[in-house]
Amino acid sequence: MNFMALLKMWSKTLQDSYRERRVRYLLSGHQEIRFFNSCSSDDPSKKHSNLQILFSRSACVFHSSVSQPLNMAAVGFRNWARALSKGKGPGFSALLSQVRAASGPSKDLLPGPYPKTPEERAAAAKKYNMTLDEYEPMSDNGEGYGDYPKLPDRSQHERDPGYAWDHPDLRRNWGEPMHWDFDMYIRTRVDTSPTPVDWRTMSKHLFGFVGFMLLMFYLGDQFPSYQPVAPKLYPYKNLYLEKGGDPESQPEDVKHYEI
Repeated sequence: MNFMALLKMWSKTLQDSYRERRVRYLLSGHQEIRFFNSCSSDDPSKKHSNLQILFSRSACVFHSSVSQPLNMAAVGFRNWARALSKGKGPGFSALLSQVRAASGPSKDLLPGPYPKTPEERAAAAKKYNMTLDEYEPMSDNGEGYGDYPKLPDRSQHERDPGYAWDHPDLRRNWGEPMHWDFDMYIRTRVDTSPTPVDWRTMSKHLFGFVGFMLLMFYLGDQFPSYQPVAPKLYPYKNLYLEKGGDPESQPEDVKHYEI
């Protein structure tokens, strides 16, 4: 069964379902609709379902020869699946397999087997637009990398922002092989750009400063040093009365300095 025949059959099923709902709507509340299944009749001309509309003043009541109500959507899908499975075409299972195949990458986009000979390495390098010196396959550790090239772990930050890239946002050209973990090295992820100062020099400066400060804290705690100060001076004879002195006996004046 081709696609056009399948489309016509599905359209007819939808039209029949719409016509059925239209009749129920027009005669709602003034009819009694009964579905009689005549498939068991001996008359070959009555091997189909008949629709008998009986007008009445009662509410719309549906009677069916089966115990469950009729679901037109389920009937249409059942007929569609049955036609696919019994048609001359590949059938419903083949349709599902085609949909499943279209959901993933094609065979040409998947990596090939791991190259074991120089000829296979040359073919793989040509496949990924690389030279033999640049091409190095990923390790064959059973994870399915195949002949995919092992690219350096460098982020897109390292690439020249002023170059006319085919894809400026990702800073890559058309046909250029992508890193296996490409999504980890884009400009919103890991940045492997070289720093102005190497890590060895930065670590020396950091740990040297922290060590010097710890040493100074230790020496300051072991050898405390205070600024020399004079004794505190108070007025009114060094607050004699305020400190509980006898008012009858006045103390001698304290002379702190002479002018």
